[in-house]
Amino acid sequence: MERRACRARRGLWFAALGICLALPLMACSSAVQRPFFVAEAGTITKNLCFGPESLPGGFEVIGKEIYDHAAAARGTPDPRQRERDYVAWGRVTGSFLQWAFEPPSVPAEDADGTMSEAEIEAALEQARQETLAAPFTGATCRVDLYETIEGASQAFVAEAGDLLAQPSTAEIERDLLGDESLLLVRRYDAPPISRFILIVRLQNVIGQVTVSAPCDTPGGQPCAVAEDRTRSLGTLLIRRLAASAPLSTPVQQSERAETGATVRQEAERLCPERDYTGCVTAYLEHAQQPEPAALCQTEYGEWFFEPPAGRVDELCADGEASIIAIVGGQ
Repeated sequence: MERRACRARRGLWFAALGICLALPLMACSSAVQRPFFVAEAGTITKNLCFGPESLPGGFEVIGKEIYDHAAAARGTPDPRQRERDYVAWGRVTGSFLQWAFEPPSVPAEDADGTMSEAEIEAALEQARQETLAAPFTGATCRVDLYETIEGASQAFVAEAGDLLAQPSTAEIERDLLGDESLLLVRRYDAPPISRFILIVRLQNVIGQVTVSAPCDTPGGQPCAVAEDRTRSLGTLLIRRLAASAPLSTPVQQSERAETGATVRQEAERLCPERDYTGCVTAYLEHAQQPEPAALCQTEYGEWFFEPPAGRVDELCADGEASIIAIVGGQ
């Protein structure tokens, strides 16, 4: 009796083993455990990109999407193969945001009923001038989350190669941010637009920022302005990834100035996220002035420069905002 019970138990064990082998590996207790963040990856990634408040005034969200493998593979040379690559590389998910500049003077859709033809034409011309004066007119942010650093590194190489293979594209700089990065520009003729693209990897996360502008055209801003804003947004994205992304190894962020940091690095570290690129630009301009200026921040994250009313961490002249830096005056 005892022998039959033993044989029965062995039979049940082998049956269970057979079921386990027939199922995907992750269904068995001996399977390799996926990272803790996989279950909540969708929620995590959609909050990693910066928002419209980090852009200059006048930008509106025109696209927002959770990027599954199929969406992320769109526009690649072989989308189906890229989806298989994503699986092999351990891509989990991603997110994508797109913004466009809306000139303040552009007439409303129902303007025909409230404005004359001459007024509409004048408003459209004013809107055109506002567009040309803007530092850039379009921006995107994309984040892709991978299970491992190795998988993210393989994906970075492939996607950077795809970007460089696009027509009318030129490389500007490599390895300026994160663990790997590539800054490049693509020119379009009709309409004349320059699109700056910065792709960066921080451990097991890949981020991508693009900035578009009708730069180096009659009446337009120099393309150097759009390129500079791309670098600033890339730095902001890295800052957000280091603070909130489920990285393989947590990044220790310091609020203290680093020895040997450049003025730009100080600006990128200290500037609030609201209109971040504008703050960095203004910081660099004040740094070159003979008179010092205090960078003030309100409790709502707004910033402004004024003559110093005190020292760092003291109140600004309005008695409410705090001084977070004093720049220039050297």
